[in-house]
Amino acid sequence: MNTDPVAIANDHGGFRAKQILLPQLQAWGVPYEDLGCDSEEIVRYPHYAQAVCDAVRQGRVARGILI
Repeated sequence: MNTDPVAIANDHGGFRAKQILLPQLQAWGVPYEDLGCDSEEIVRYPHYAQAVCDAVRQGRVARGILI
């Protein structure tokens, strides 16, 4: 299993999916940086996508997951 850090972000529609995915990443020993919203309250997805892109571009993480 690759253990390079990943960034994960979501909008309000992906909040529940992220809640399922984060424990799985943890169980696999994959370090992650959660850059997504923390509720189902309506948010603007591009802001969160930009945060993941910035983390990858800056080298803080190896890859990103957008939900």
